[in-house]
Amino acid sequence: MKELSGLDASFLTLETAETPMHNGMMTIFEGAFTFDDFRQLLNARIHRIRSFYERLAETPLGLDKPYWVADPHFDIRHHLRHIELPAPGSWEQLQGIVSNEFADPLDREHPLWEMIYISGLNTLPFAPKGSVALVSKVHHTAADGISGADMMNLLFDETPDFKLPETAPDLPAEDPPGTIGMMVRSGWHVVKFPWHVTKLMKDAATTTVRAAFMAKHLIGKKPTVVLMAPKTPINVQIDERRLWDGMLLSLNRVKAIKNAADAKVNDVVLEISAGALRGYLEEIGGLPDKSMIAMVPISVRPPERREQMGNEISAMFVHLCTDVADPKERMRKIHEETVKEKTFAMALDAHTLMDLDELPPFALAGPAIRLYTLSHLADMMKPVWNCAITNVPGPQQPLYLAGKRLLLLMGLAPVFHGIGLTLVVFSYNGTIGFSPVVAQKAIPDLNLFMKHMCDAAIELDQVALEDGDEEAIVLFSSQDEAGESHRCWHTDAEGKRCHNQVKNGTAYCHVHRDANG
Repeated sequence: MKELSGLDASFLTLETAETPMHNGMMTIFEGAFTFDDFRQLLNARIHRIRSFYERLAETPLGLDKPYWVADPHFDIRHHLRHIELPAPGSWEQLQGIVSNEFADPLDREHPLWEMIYISGLNTLPFAPKGSVALVSKVHHTAADGISGADMMNLLFDETPDFKLPETAPDLPAEDPPGTIGMMVRSGWHVVKFPWHVTKLMKDAATTTVRAAFMAKHLIGKKPTVVLMAPKTPINVQIDERRLWDGMLLSLNRVKAIKNAADAKVNDVVLEISAGALRGYLEEIGGLPDKSMIAMVPISVRPPERREQMGNEISAMFVHLCTDVADPKERMRKIHEETVKEKTFAMALDAHTLMDLDELPPFALAGPAIRLYTLSHLADMMKPVWNCAITNVPGPQQPLYLAGKRLLLLMGLAPVFHGIGLTLVVFSYNGTIGFSPVVAQKAIPDLNLFMKHMCDAAIELDQVALEDGDEEAIVLFSSQDEAGESHRCWHTDAEGKRCHNQVKNGTAYCHVHRDANG
């Protein structure tokens, strides 16, 4: 039995019917494996991941943070579902399923995860007819982006060699805690609370002094602080409706842009995101005069704890320079911003900041969140920040499940009142996926936003790389069912698609234009 940290427990208090607090992943495989085989395989690997077989144990009267305990009644059937797409089995249909499923909260009576097996994908240009997708949901209490990605890696294989396991190992068992024992633990925490607060405040004061010294003597600039973000149409009170979509870019092209600008991959990610926001808000008449601010999570998880459950994250707050029209200048300024903010983040003791989540009494946090929600303060206040952008580096070699190669991997993450957009960026095997999760009240026309995201990537590629290279940066875009307007239609004898940019007025690149008429 293990008590949740203050940071882990905070995601429980933030959760309401309108704001479920789970992360997720959408994966598409090359070909199909059966639902029964997938269930049997997953059942044999559950023991590798504690958060897949442990559930929450609430303290009496909710006076203290919950505990993780092994679920004595674990049944994988509570966590798996099969959805068959009707014809034609398109990306648009998959979008609808993912959007609707991700909007539903997880059941706290069971371990906080779920997987949906989706079959019948028949019209995706990058995948064979009949391929399958998996949508996973894992509560933020159990895993942040990095640990969630690592947990999923435990389920995948590095080779296509596969043999279906005949039996599943027994799961660890433990006696569930009794009411009296839980009350004693909670009472002891109440007794210790004043001493705990004293230590936390001392550590926080030390961290503040260190940051102030950095600002004055080393950087010469003040860090970005919350509540400085301008109000925009995406920063509103939200409801339970969600929309999701994705775009896939060439990681080689993103790295080439990074090298040409003497920047980082994360700077390119932020610039493309800024370009999309600027274009979208300008078109709907909602672009603010001031720069928008993004919350960018930073993992502080050491390598030896990468596969453990829970959250070990800090954050930096980055001006996206959406008030700058030129993409090259915008990226130069974003790079300056990220260097400054990361320096501050390194100066702060991230674990001290994480421990500050222990200060508010757990029993009071839930009512405070409900008051904030019911009063619709998000419609009246400036946002804490405008959006969240999380960039998770994934494996750069092919992964397999049940012998089938993983073709596409995209992420999902929660949104909240006043912050109606979270953009999840995930790299895998030479690609980098951009997948926004939005509240429908914040961005009702996600297709328009995706158009501007695609345009922003292409514009940056063209102005940053004047190398004449024909490789397309956009490998997949829902705007044209996999980016056909940007990427050559030619396929080789093995059915692999050309990555070159098309020539104007044709469906083919300079190499294959003549051969295909």
